[in-house]
Amino acid sequence: MKRGSGTLNVKFDAIRQIDVGPASDKGLPVLIITLANGKTGGFLLATAGSFKGESDFGEINVPVNSLKKIVFK
Repeated sequence: MKRGSGTLNVKFDAIRQIDVGPASDKGLPVLIITLANGKTGGFLLATAGSFKGESDFGEINVPVNSLKKIVFK
């Protein structure tokens, strides 16, 4: 059942973890976001994407479909 579509912006400070679920019919994974207050929600990605960041070794770019979980500390 489709509930609609849109863009979701969540502040990193509010996120406890992101679990990457199995791909949908469209081949895109579902993200299960757990907030710091314990609330969770499942969100289907509209497009294939990646997480980008900086490390001591330089810029890092990790495709979402290669991840299982991201934990924020």
